[in-house]
Amino acid sequence: MSPFENIIGHEEVIKQLRLMNEKNIVPHALLFWGDNGIGKLKVAIEYSKILLFNEDSSEDSQVLGNRVDHLNHPDFFQLKREDGKTEILTSQIEELNKNAYLMAEKVNGKRVFIIDDAHKMNEAAANRFLKMLEEPPENVIFILISYSKNALLKTISSRCQSVFFAPLKTDDVMSVLTTVLPPEKMNDEIINDACLLSMGSPGKAIELINKGFSSLKSELENMFFESGALRAVRLKKWILNYLEMEFVDANFPVQKLPMNREKSLFLIEILSVFFREMIAMNSNVNHECKLWDIKGLQRLNIDYRQLLLIMTFLEKCTGHIKSNANINLLIDYLCIHIAQSWNQLNKSA
Repeated sequence: MSPFENIIGHEEVIKQLRLMNEKNIVPHALLFWGDNGIGKLKVAIEYSKILLFNEDSSEDSQVLGNRVDHLNHPDFFQLKREDGKTEILTSQIEELNKNAYLMAEKVNGKRVFIIDDAHKMNEAAANRFLKMLEEPPENVIFILISYSKNALLKTISSRCQSVFFAPLKTDDVMSVLTTVLPPEKMNDEIINDACLLSMGSPGKAIELINKGFSSLKSELENMFFESGALRAVRLKKWILNYLEMEFVDANFPVQKLPMNREKSLFLIEILSVFFREMIAMNSNVNHECKLWDIKGLQRLNIDYRQLLLIMTFLEKCTGHIKSNANINLLIDYLCIHIAQSWNQLNKSA
């Protein structure tokens, strides 16, 4: 199998990468960025095979590809957080630095270093890596992977050529799921719901299915459409349940919890889809909602302009989280704001 044959979607990115290689204009550092779970690492590994292949070499491309896949090619390195660690450590970057200045296996050959979740480098590691980017080793190509180019130091991202990965089409997400899910999880309704809610990310769709999305979805619907006021504490419990974190305090001041930034962003995306469907149904009686059971919206008779205010707030929260704001404060404020706004909408309906 030739490189990229097993990649579903990302046609424009692949075209761009192939063109760089054909014209011999591959930069010394690339930044692959886009939503989590959409295949950036897979594409980086496949592209590494193309970069490392030398037509003058006696090595078959299939053999080279297998060596890369099994991480035993001497000119291919994949760096990620060590097990149990939340950051990429300075010691890992120091080791990368030593390897980067070694000679390639083949004469005039390239060496490729992938740094997965590059935004997880701690400050010292990031500064050490920056020195390498300022004076890059010859014939070395770094491929950094992140969910957002703004999550890295600007001095690092500005020295990399940015390659944006757009979310996959729903049909492409479905194709990925049918190839990776075990038979016992091939439930058409659940897969369809997960694809619609995944925002074009097969990884997120798989995560939803594994976490039992049906109950997550039902709980969200019940929170907003059952009788009685929406309590901010209940919304926060729903969020923590998804993050697999224990709710430690019934009071609402800031809690010192190690919130997962990427998963928190995904939950805000789920809420955004939820409210977006409400707006669509409220402004168009013929709109067919394929994901949520929101018939309760009809009895509420909510002014969609007020729903837009909630959507605007969710968008602002997304921006703040991506810019590394205090996520604990934001989640608390998010829950309180949505609960207050929703209860006010119910009163005015």
